[in-house]
Amino acid sequence: MTSLVLTSALVTGCGGNNAANSPAGTAQPGGAASSGLKPYEVVMVFPDAPQNDSQRVQDAMNDYLKKTYPEMNMTVKLNPIDWGAWSDKTNLMMASGDKMDLLFTADWLGFQQQVTKGGLLPLDELLAKYGPDIEAVEKDYHGPAKRGGKLYGIHTHQELGGAQGVYLNKELVDKYNFDLTALKSGKVEELEPMLQTIKENEPGITPLVAPSFPLEAYYSSTNLDSIVSIAAINTVGTAADDYTVINSYTTPRYMELAKLTNKWYKAGYINKDALTPGLDAWKKIQAGKGFAFVSDMDIIADMEIGTAAVSPNGSIKAGREMLQVPLNIDRLQTGKMTATMYAIAKLR
Repeated sequence: MTSLVLTSALVTGCGGNNAANSPAGTAQPGGAASSGLKPYEVVMVFPDAPQNDSQRVQDAMNDYLKKTYPEMNMTVKLNPIDWGAWSDKTNLMMASGDKMDLLFTADWLGFQQQVTKGGLLPLDELLAKYGPDIEAVEKDYHGPAKRGGKLYGIHTHQELGGAQGVYLNKELVDKYNFDLTALKSGKVEELEPMLQTIKENEPGITPLVAPSFPLEAYYSSTNLDSIVSIAAINTVGTAADDYTVINSYTTPRYMELAKLTNKWYKAGYINKDALTPGLDAWKKIQAGKGFAFVSDMDIIADMEIGTAAVSPNGSIKAGREMLQVPLNIDRLQTGKMTATMYAIAKLR
């Protein structure tokens, strides 16, 4: 909510997105008249599957804004777009000049193309005038979102660091009394004996549920500081001041993991539909059809590489108790600073 309010201050102060664009009949919060601001509806566009309680969330946000920031005289309209339709629909909305005040963006979700096509507003002058609170929190993290010296996105302060590793179905770990201490090596290869056991003894359960390239999160976060697409800086075995940009696909570790993935796929450890666009691996876990899943981890107290703990959010997503075992502890990286941002769409 804080990020929304701070960024919304930029929206309401933006000359390109002025109050004339506000739909007729927008409710005027009590006490707003003294601010001199006309009513304004902030349209917030983000990728998400349909949610049954979206209206309740929107109502709660607007109630909060009305009570806490009446002088802003604004309401919020949530406009979630399904993941599968995101690229096509947002590209069309930008091309046609549809109203998009706050737009979720990321380096992995078309941020560079949006800037190149002129679809986003530069935020530097708006921040200087309306965003002192944003600057107080984010001033050290703007660099990665700058293009041509101008800032086009505000980091949501979500991914300052993290961990990647493997989620495991606790019921199956307990059933086969799997020894997880081997994972203290931080090597995903140590999963193989467990995957083999599941394959041989649990028909109908995929040992390693995978979308697309299943080890990408584990590989890239452990080895690389990603810049854009396949361009990255190798952080393994290089000096701290070595900023040589490489092709991530040419590193030895990538080849090792690519061969490992191919081996596991041929052995039947990985689901055959792993390359299906938009595949939601968690749904397979929810349905009780998966054992392990390589991904970003929940951030919990006293995390250590190779140490298993019950995952709070992972268990909620899976609808069953899940263990998480970090295989690396992440650090602040360029790619993380552009992984979750909000921008202001530029009206035509």
